[in-house]
Amino acid sequence: PFALWRRWYDVIGLAGVCGILFGVFYNPLILPPSPVSELEPRLTVMTYNIHLTNRKPEPLINVVRAYQPDVLTVQELYPDRMAAVARAFSAEYPYFELGQGFGLYSRYPLRDCWQWRNGMQLNGWGMGCQIAIDGQSLTIIDVHLHPVNGMQGLEANRQDMQMLVNELAGVVGPVIVTGDFNFTSQSDGYTIMSSHLEDAFWERGWGMGFTLARRPELGFAMLRFDYVFHSPELIALNAKTGEFGSSDHRPVIVQFGWYGQTDHLSLQRASHSYASIKR
Repeated sequence: PFALWRRWYDVIGLAGVCGILFGVFYNPLILPPSPVSELEPRLTVMTYNIHLTNRKPEPLINVVRAYQPDVLTVQELYPDRMAAVARAFSAEYPYFELGQGFGLYSRYPLRDCWQWRNGMQLNGWGMGCQIAIDGQSLTIIDVHLHPVNGMQGLEANRQDMQMLVNELAGVVGPVIVTGDFNFTSQSDGYTIMSSHLEDAFWERGWGMGFTLARRPELGFAMLRFDYVFHSPELIALNAKTGEFGSSDHRPVIVQFGWYGQTDHLSLQRASHSYASIKR
């Protein structure tokens, strides 16, 4: 009996230590975020990986309509396979820019859009556009990084991050970076992003913010791969994950506000930080 009690005592002690460590590292997600009452929402951004092989467009469309974002960034959108989704988004958002497998839709005019790509594989691309809202100009970036499957996938994801960092180094003014990064908050890539930009869900979300599910029909996600990052000139007022629809990803929805005029945004140090990571 004593040995059995001792064994349970050890298990309970280990569980307690794990609980304390979890609370230390993740308490911003466990506790409700403090309200930001002095600012009104000026912009709602939603990022959504709608799943490459999805054959059920209506649930996806309904999810987007339910949250009514001002700017929608989409990954794994192939109009030839999901024509109904592309038509619905284009009809509701008068301004849009499309690439091979991604799209950026906006209620506000887009200008000076550009794209980049890491090789010819399915992932490893990005796109940016300038948007002017109430006299404020900001940059919206949408990315889809390679999945980290083995060493080759890890290297491809790191190359994608290097390309993104290089693009960010040339951005002037406030920026919002959205998409499916295919890494968790414990990765080197996340460390690079969160060192120079704010993670909106970490700032104003509640809960773990998991977005990717291997079995979405079960109703819960197990990994956090989808993010909305932003520069310090902006402030996230609210952040949440949405319903799956018919995808294997939950969307991330963030309401933003901002203060006055903004200064030049420089992320040159990010490139240096990334280069210092051991491969």
